[in-house]
Amino acid sequence: MGNNSFHQSLKSVGVSRTLPTENNASYSIDGIVPSLVVFPRTVDEVSNVVSTAHDYNVSIIPYGGGTKMILGNVPRSADVVLGLTDLDDVVDYQPADMTATFQSGTSITKAQTLLAGKGQFLPIQTPVPDRATIGGVLATAIVGPASASYGSPRDWLIGIKTVSENGIVARAGGNVVKNVTGFDMSRLYTGSLGSLGVIVEATFKLAPKPDTAKTLVISSSNLDSLLSSVEALRAPATSPNALVIVNPPIRQRIGLDGAGFALLLSLNGRSSSVKQRITEVNKTLSDHQIDSNIELDQPQSEQLWQRLINLPWGSSEPPDFSIKFNSVPSDVASIMGLLDKTDLQHIVHGVIADFGLGTLRSLLWSNGNSAIDRPSFEAITLQVTQVGSRWVLERSPLQFKKEIDIWGIEPEGLPIMQRIKNRFDPKDIFNPGRFVSGL
Repeated sequence: MGNNSFHQSLKSVGVSRTLPTENNASYSIDGIVPSLVVFPRTVDEVSNVVSTAHDYNVSIIPYGGGTKMILGNVPRSADVVLGLTDLDDVVDYQPADMTATFQSGTSITKAQTLLAGKGQFLPIQTPVPDRATIGGVLATAIVGPASASYGSPRDWLIGIKTVSENGIVARAGGNVVKNVTGFDMSRLYTGSLGSLGVIVEATFKLAPKPDTAKTLVISSSNLDSLLSSVEALRAPATSPNALVIVNPPIRQRIGLDGAGFALLLSLNGRSSSVKQRITEVNKTLSDHQIDSNIELDQPQSEQLWQRLINLPWGSSEPPDFSIKFNSVPSDVASIMGLLDKTDLQHIVHGVIADFGLGTLRSLLWSNGNSAIDRPSFEAITLQVTQVGSRWVLERSPLQFKKEIDIWGIEPEGLPIMQRIKNRFDPKDIFNPGRFVSGL
């Protein structure tokens, strides 16, 4: 890009904070160091940056807490990183109406801390919540196991404000009078990975904070024994809020004592209800072969689930590869069996199977013994694809990432996605190339 002309134009419209150039490498995207890293403090400043970038055909990478920036294809260009963490105000909070509006750079922890004071919460589980931002959660649509019972962030989103091409500020939902695009923006922007514009505000409906949250850790050295109990445990009498099986390598890395496979069953709600459901779970398990059943209290539960959710993203020992499989709940057991039988010599293969969401993750650690090559990757993905599951490569070494589309098989709706991209970002300045099939 014409750096000098663009920089001078940007100075003329004003932006609150610019990172010193010598520090730009700390915001590199897949090895590409941006020419400029800016941190606007108002929506108007975001609009000015985007409008100027649009005029100069300069690419923009929206950047929140940086917790999931490894997700996405290698960008075609990354001229300007638009840091959004200074946009962290609580715009409006109405406890009586159970709604709140946050700027997109607000961390999930900050939002939850505010809401907890009124006995409310935002039903969002995300990796590294003290850094993850409202905008980043919506843009990536990465959720935790509790979404099986609470729904996705999109289900709680009732209003959104965005900045799109040429700096246009658009609003939809909530108490807004006008949606300038004619699209359901709340749904359109969720999961779009910043490829259509910049989310600057979001309004959510809220939920009352549960009285009690417990987790049962049910262990067995026999995977089939745990798999056979899953359907029974999903009965209305138990109604788990999350139901996940992890294999021994994952068990070890989330600091869970004991051996073998572990079924993690989350129960929350009114104390009396949780107590009754635990009784029903124990009654159900009496007909199944298990090695142990441990009950965790609320603090232990929250810590365990957070360690599990963080593992592919913000743990101290992240995997070399994280492959997410999207399926349906009824197929999770058979896919878990396939993954468990996959022979990967010298590679630690962790498996997380979420029976509520219908998703699985294969996490691979080489531990310095050998490189994880294409045949190892395909040994996992090909057999799972054959049973109708789609995959996304969430994390991998950069060189491997350069050789494939991390989003897997081209979706049937790609022509529609392309038309939407052309409508919202005709100059292809937002996260160019990082989304599905290089959008």
